Amino acid sequence: MPDEAPPLPPAGPRADGPAGKPPVNLRRRIIKVAGFNGTTVVVIAALASLASLLLGDLVGAGIGIGIIASGVMELIGRNALRKWDLDGAGRWLPRSQIWLLALVTVYALSRLFSFDTGYVRDEVLPSLADTMGAAGVDFSAALAGAGLSRDQLVAYAHQVFYLFWGLVILGNWLYQGVLWRFYVRNLRKVTVEPVMPDHRPSDR
Repeated sequence: MPDEAPPLPPAGPRADGPAGKPPVNLRRRIIKVAGFNGTTVVVIAALASLASLLLGDLVGAGIGIGIIASGVMELIGRNALRKWDLDGAGRWLPRSQIWLLALVTVYALSRLFSFDTGYVRDEVLPSLADTMGAAGVDFSAALAGAGLSRDQLVAYAHQVFYLFWGLVILGNWLYQGVLWRFYVRNLRKVTVEPVMPDHRPSDR
C-alpha cells in the first residue's frame, strides 16, 4: 500500500487585513500614495504662493501657505507610518485631507461671491475692447455678430464664473473625500505587524 500523504498542518492565524491583503503591502501602498500626494501638494502650493506674492495677492499667498501645511501634514503622517507609528499616521493623514478640504472650500466660496458686475462692465470689457482693437478686431461688431449686448456678455461671464468655482468646490469635496476615506479605511486594516521588528522589509 502506498504511503499516505501526511496531514496538512492546521492553519495558523493570518496576518492579512479584512480584505485579504497583507498589512505590510497595504502599508506600503498608503506610504506611496501619501508621499506622492503630499509632495505634489507642497510643490504646487509653493509655486502658487510665490506667484501670488509676485502679483501682490497676499490673500492668495496666505491660502497657498495653508495648503502647503496640508501637504506637510500628509508627509508627517507618511513618515509616521514608515516607522510603524499607526497612531501618528491615523492622526495626520486623515486630518490633512480635512484641513485641505476646509481651506479650499472657504476660499472657493469667498471667490464665488466676489464677482463684481460693475467692474467687469466698466473696466474689463473696455480693456478687452482695446486689446481686440489693437489686433484689428472690432469688439462691438464682434458682439453684434454674436447677437449679444454688453450686459448679456457680463451675465454670461457671471454664470461661467459661478460654474468654475462651483466645479472647484465639487472636485475638492470628491477628491479629498475619496482620499480621506482611503486613509481611514485602510489604516484600520494595518493593525498587525506581520514580521519581527528586526526583520521589517525596507520601504524604499
